[in-house]
Amino acid sequence: MCHRQPISEPDLTVGPTLAREGRILLVHVGHPLTERGYATIEDLGDYAVIPRGYIPQTMYDSHFPATTPSGRPIRRGPGISTTSDILHRIARDELVHPTTESFLSYYHHPEVTHVPLRGQPPVESSLVWVTDMENAAIRAFAAVAAEVVADRTGAEKA
Repeated sequence: MCHRQPISEPDLTVGPTLAREGRILLVHVGHPLTERGYATIEDLGDYAVIPRGYIPQTMYDSHFPATTPSGRPIRRGPGISTTSDILHRIARDELVHPTTESFLSYYHHPEVTHVPLRGQPPVESSLVWVTDMENAAIRAFAAVAAEVVADRTGAEKA
């Protein structure tokens, strides 16, 4: 499978990186950050983000830190169960949601918009497999995937 990083579960192997994408912050239409045109992790100290739920701890800590760079706590909002629930809570100004640019390709809400989340490295997505299930086919697939990505990124740079 392809999964966003970081992943640190000891029973999983992280293979080649297949994609890198920029980070954004979902906010309600008319949010003060839309006027400024961007957000930073420091801004999250003024708002609530989703609670952890079923997100792996290492990934959650990376995408939803407990504090801002200056040490202010970042509040956790009410529990959520679906992406639709996240969008409705953002639209009601109960949450902001750090995520990636590809989110916008799949989910929409008329009262939710986004701003770039500056100062953060791109989010990487990599092949991941259960270490004990690794075999020649998985290794071959990972090698071909890495080659295709390298060819594609080399062509984009040319």
